[in-house]
Amino acid sequence: MPPIARPLSYPGVPRACVVVILICAALYLVGNGRVSLWDRDEPRYAQASRQMLDSGDRVVPMLLDEPRINKPPLIYWCQAASMAAFRTVAPDARLSIDQRMRRDAAAARFPSSVAMALTLLLVAAAMTRFVGADGAFWTVLIFGTSGLVIMAAKMCLTDAVLLMFVTVAQLCIYTMWRDRRARWPVVIAFAVATGLGLLTKGPVVLGVNGMTLLVLAAFTLIDSRKGHPIAAASAISRDMPPHAVLDYASSGERPPFRWVTVALKILVAIVIIATIFGPWVVAMQHRLPGGLVVTLNKDVWKRMTQPLEQHKGPPGYYLLFSLASFFPWVLLMPTAIKLAWRHRTEPLIRFSLAAVIGPWIMFECIQTKLPHYVLPCFPFLAILVADCVARGVRGEHDEWAKRGWRIAVAVFALIVVALGVGPWAAAAPRLNFDRLPYAAMTIVTVAAVACAARVHVLFAKGRIDRACRALGVTMIVLMAILFTSYLPDARFLHLSEEVGGYLQSIGATTKGDVYMIDYKEDSLPFYQGGTIRPQRKNDYLATEPPAKWPTYFVITREIWNATPDAPKAHLDVLRTFHGLAYAAKGRVVDVMVVKRK
Repeated sequence: MPPIARPLSYPGVPRACVVVILICAALYLVGNGRVSLWDRDEPRYAQASRQMLDSGDRVVPMLLDEPRINKPPLIYWCQAASMAAFRTVAPDARLSIDQRMRRDAAAARFPSSVAMALTLLLVAAAMTRFVGADGAFWTVLIFGTSGLVIMAAKMCLTDAVLLMFVTVAQLCIYTMWRDRRARWPVVIAFAVATGLGLLTKGPVVLGVNGMTLLVLAAFTLIDSRKGHPIAAASAISRDMPPHAVLDYASSGERPPFRWVTVALKILVAIVIIATIFGPWVVAMQHRLPGGLVVTLNKDVWKRMTQPLEQHKGPPGYYLLFSLASFFPWVLLMPTAIKLAWRHRTEPLIRFSLAAVIGPWIMFECIQTKLPHYVLPCFPFLAILVADCVARGVRGEHDEWAKRGWRIAVAVFALIVVALGVGPWAAAAPRLNFDRLPYAAMTIVTVAAVACAARVHVLFAKGRIDRACRALGVTMIVLMAILFTSYLPDARFLHLSEEVGGYLQSIGATTKGDVYMIDYKEDSLPFYQGGTIRPQRKNDYLATEPPAKWPTYFVITREIWNATPDAPKAHLDVLRTFHGLAYAAKGRVVDVMVVKRK
């Protein structure tokens, strides 16, 4: 089967892959400033990065008044550098308060978007070399349009940047395992990627690599007892480039093993990793003696042995959540896993299975669970699904001609329609949300119905190639509409942004002069400017004398109603906001800005 596209400007990457990468990169960037920072972690990273930029301290990240060393500093360096660049292009003097907040939010998310686009480019180049243009196209399309990948690219967390380094390290391991040798450029690339991965999120990169190798070893042990050789064929395309064919896999030839060379390469790799990661460790330990031990105990050991911040889940948590995280390609995942196991003697399939199963087991065993932890598995899960699609297009299996598959596609189409109708839930009278973007909600619903119908019809007609392309287009279209039309105008999701902007407009930006009680969303300090502080005592207004109060409070209506009349007499209600506190278990709240008389 000939390649589906000719090489374009980037060496080794087909035109179809370049088009997909450019479209995905645009999707990763669109709306990032207009959509408020999500949940707890995003605003924490953004605020710490902004404080790093403003303070000039590149060693110890600070979040409000506390050191934030639960993660190494590379992500803060990236986000602070991005903020500095965005401020140079759009200085404060030219922008309104809202525009400055949106600029900083977009800048904080920019490194994640760039890192994910670079990961797509890396995967495209590697897969083109390993399996040809056809396999590279399907892998990039599936990986780039997966739900969790899109969200990680649009959030200012560590995950997209970490994924880039982990993917480099994993591809280097695959190259060494496949060729049965470790060439110097591959060793150096592996060491640099591992060092930068450690500087991004600590030992996760080591765990992912180690678990992959462990499962590979288990596969070898099991199959050696059954007498199964590792096939030399490629995993996705039969038009594999000659230089990638493993001629020696079936012949049993091996390059000579030299202990001295191996030891030297290991030593060089360790030196490179230590050179990248070590200086920050030394500087941080000098500034905060014992800080590394505290971090390893709290953020590594405790995260492994107990759920932190109520981030927990039952066994099979990540498998269940894959219904959303690997959407829409989860529809193809059961067939892909079945075929991958059947063809597990093929090198790339074998390694991809190990790179999915090993880290997946590790993350399931860790007690603190968050959906994005399994993101390092996604490039290789995409490879397995791409193999499944390519085999289906070539007519090598009939899994999608069965009655059960037609039922699954019909259910999937109904789920897409239900998701398209989902935004209308915000119009429920009991929620009392105003300023809803009804036009955008209508567009989302119509687009979801149209896309679901197209996917269902194409699969029903057996047009696998067009149906799978339609799945990718469906995800791109729906996410683009959400981030350009619906989410920016759904004001009930912008509660902290509106409260913070109002506080800035009235000059409530002096440190120690603004408290937040009950409403303690981590996004509020970011949008207020970083001087507001949480007050842990919900009865503060009732128990503390007004003389000790700061000038301003941000409270919920529940706190206001629970405050006795005497303290209320010392307060003026300036403004009330209504919206969704999604980090507080999705609570619908009235947030009041009050001022001490």
